[in-house]
Amino acid sequence: MSETLTLDAILASPNLRQLGAMAGDEVVNNKLVRKFSSEEDRVDLGEKLTDEDIQNSPNLQKLGASRGDRIVDNKLIKTETDSAIQQFKYGYDSQNNFIGYGADALRAVVPFGELDISFDKGIEYQTPDEAFGPGFTQADQDQRREMILRARERNLQEEYGPYFDPEDGTAKAIGEVTGAIADPTSLVPLGASIKGALAIGGALGGGYSALEDMATKGEVDPAKAALFTATGAVGGGALKGLSKGMGKLADNRRISTANRIIDGAERRMNLDIASGISREGAFRNLYESDLSGAVSRAVGVTGRTVRVPSSPSIAQRNLDNAIANDSAISRLKIPGLDKFLGTLSTRIGNISQPILGAMRKFELNTLMGTHKALQSVSPFLKQFRQLPAIQRNQISTHLFNGETNRATALMPEQMQEAFPPVRATLDNIYSELKDSGLEIGKVDNYFPRIVKDYDGLRRSFGLQDNTELDRLMDTYAKKQGLPGAANLDHDEKVMITNRWLRGFTKPDGKISNAKERKIDKLTPEQVDKFYHTPEDSLSMYIRNAVNSAERNKFFGRYAKKKGDLYTVRSTRDIDKSIGEVVEAEGPNLTAEQKIELKNLLESRFKGGEQSPGKVTGTLRDFGYMGTIANPISAITQLGDLGASMALNGFRNTIAAMFSTKNVKMLDIGLSDIQQELAEGNARSTAKLLNKLFTISGFRAIDRLGKETYMNAAFRKNMKLVRTQRGEAKFRQKWGKLYGPDVDGIIDDLRSGRVTENVKLHAFNELSGIQPITMLEMPQAYLDNPNGRILYMLKSFMLKQLDVVRRNVVQEWNQGSKLKATKNAGLLAGYLSAANVGTQTAKDMLLGRDVDPAQIPNDAVWALTGVYGINKYTTDRYFARGQFKEGVMNMIAPATPVIDAALKVGIAPFQEDPKLAPLLRAVPLVGPMIYNWFGGGAEKFNERKAKED
Repeated sequence: MSETLTLDAILASPNLRQLGAMAGDEVVNNKLVRKFSSEEDRVDLGEKLTDEDIQNSPNLQKLGASRGDRIVDNKLIKTETDSAIQQFKYGYDSQNNFIGYGADALRAVVPFGELDISFDKGIEYQTPDEAFGPGFTQADQDQRREMILRARERNLQEEYGPYFDPEDGTAKAIGEVTGAIADPTSLVPLGASIKGALAIGGALGGGYSALEDMATKGEVDPAKAALFTATGAVGGGALKGLSKGMGKLADNRRISTANRIIDGAERRMNLDIASGISREGAFRNLYESDLSGAVSRAVGVTGRTVRVPSSPSIAQRNLDNAIANDSAISRLKIPGLDKFLGTLSTRIGNISQPILGAMRKFELNTLMGTHKALQSVSPFLKQFRQLPAIQRNQISTHLFNGETNRATALMPEQMQEAFPPVRATLDNIYSELKDSGLEIGKVDNYFPRIVKDYDGLRRSFGLQDNTELDRLMDTYAKKQGLPGAANLDHDEKVMITNRWLRGFTKPDGKISNAKERKIDKLTPEQVDKFYHTPEDSLSMYIRNAVNSAERNKFFGRYAKKKGDLYTVRSTRDIDKSIGEVVEAEGPNLTAEQKIELKNLLESRFKGGEQSPGKVTGTLRDFGYMGTIANPISAITQLGDLGASMALNGFRNTIAAMFSTKNVKMLDIGLSDIQQELAEGNARSTAKLLNKLFTISGFRAIDRLGKETYMNAAFRKNMKLVRTQRGEAKFRQKWGKLYGPDVDGIIDDLRSGRVTENVKLHAFNELSGIQPITMLEMPQAYLDNPNGRILYMLKSFMLKQLDVVRRNVVQEWNQGSKLKATKNAGLLAGYLSAANVGTQTAKDMLLGRDVDPAQIPNDAVWALTGVYGINKYTTDRYFARGQFKEGVMNMIAPATPVIDAALKVGIAPFQEDPKLAPLLRAVPLVGPMIYNWFGGGAEKFNERKAKED
């Protein structure tokens, strides 16, 4: 005799639960036959805790145990069985809806699979046998229907795990009703008249009942359908849920809310005490917070007391347990989603604020060091660009061959005066590299030369295999623990080749002070064909050298022995150094946190150091030329001010916008100079793009937005720290990030002085709102240089999602629900107002009609557009049910210039090519030409009129 197991049967049997049985498994002759489970699914249920167990155990109270949790192997397992929210979610997820039942009923007749869209696996299609079990396609209708039901139940088991106990109660019942009515059919308009509303509601109710019966039983129950039709006519299934236990619901909800408030208070106490604040100080912070009154009322409702940890170690353990057992959050998180969308800085900060603080300092020091060096060589490079091509090549050849006197003799007088700062800068960089622990010899008359065609350069010297150069590369590779030269990357091969060409290498591959050259000097033809220009070589060298020095300093601070600095020459050396960073924080981290932190640091210092290929970079440049390198897109940048108003205050933002700036972009190393001389600017398309950014006004407005935000934050914090309560708030937010330096930052802010401390804080404030460094990008962006093109025009949007995550979601999860709600309201209000304002201004400039009556509707789209959901994508794809196409449209990089060029190319072969819309892709002036002279404004106005 065999029995197919249902979820209800498994939940009713502790033995089946411990065996790890899954819905769809069978019991044959009282023995479990596994069809969907395995021996690895066995689980020890341990002991289920009651309220009495917890009341009689101080230790369980310290651990934050709740009714329904379990003790397994003397360890507390949080199950959230006592959570009304979790019971509601379970009830919600256990239900199907109008469309779901319809699909299941159809699937039982005509077998088809399921389409799955996820961020870690992309878009996948499961065959019917994969989705619902082997043999589904060959089964009859009744068997298919049962297999579908069991598959739904297995999904519930996998989602909520083996320890969760669904309990019949108000929360679960309301969840079941909500799950049933949470359906697109609920958006169907019920008619203007009462008669129409009754008719449509009755039809939906009866249809729902019929589809449910067909999906679960295979036949329609007429009596039930009639009842649902009548019920639907007066409000549908909602009345059933609302009428069930209304009185008890109010009490349960009040108690549940009170418990969450106390949980938030305890979490705040744990955070304070774990950070070193005394118990008395933690009490005082709680009393002065916006939670104080709510906690007092919550204690009166529940009778619970706020548990206070007796030491920092216990407080940290409580926090670790809360994170490790926070299944409610982990289940809402799509596996791998953080890798693609989560900002690296936020993820690092969630694990270790001290390491995030050190990383931010590394980024700032790199920016400022790079800016200072580039600024000092800028006059020379400007003079160099103005020279005739022949003269540039002659000077380049002498500089690359170390013949400084000959190069100087060919320079105009003004250029000769600008050359000494170049030599001083190169000497300073050498000293910085030496001081950071890098083993490097001094090279007289050194001027950086960067190879752009390595293979061509070798051929130009007639080099064959097994030359001295190959032997040097083999020696270097073996010292790096590699089999041979073939395993070296391009940059390492170029480094060894440059040293060999100059004659500055020892047999072991290290640089020496020898002045003899191994070969003849570079010829002008070789310099022109195989090397980057002096301006590109110098700028790339400065960026790489400053980054290397700061990277060594960063890793050196985590060295075990005082004064011992780690020399990081290649990505292989980074692994050891990253391990030391993680170990330095070891006592404060769990094993899982150590693994995640190591992966994040590897992404920043390995993947983040790589650049996209030339083809990918060129596509990106053309993409930006056709989308944002114009005055209309420049105006869009003004919408960024909405975030400043929300987070720093309206008055502070307006004052910062129109008054003298205390902190400027140059103060934190962000400058036009750096942008123009960035690594990617060796490409001609990148140089053109930077010019378009300047001409269009895009760069100027971007600078205004950044400097306004930093100065608004400066004004806000300067006022904040002048009161005792404000200082406490500042310490609570920034204390862990700055460590002992927080005292100096507070003193400088209080005095209004723009010191190095204040600049560091301004950089941290701006980093929190805009993606200004690699640290503010997602992990997948860093790990996939050529895949970065998929993030084109999306990095700012992802950072705004990160702002919501930190200022709303995390504040809410930490118990500061009032603050989270306030932040959400301010962000929504100011961002919608600012962006609808900029959109209206753009419409007027483009000759489009502006209808004041539509502004409220436009404001909604202005807000959702900040987070990636715009009206075009919604109307074009999502409203038509084309979700796959809509998602692909959002992911695909914009290449309007290339698209337009291709369409122009095939235009002669078309009867009606319709070239006018292609005018939009013309860089700088395209949007205005198309709207004013290409009929764009007229088409927009016609479309708006039809929508109205």
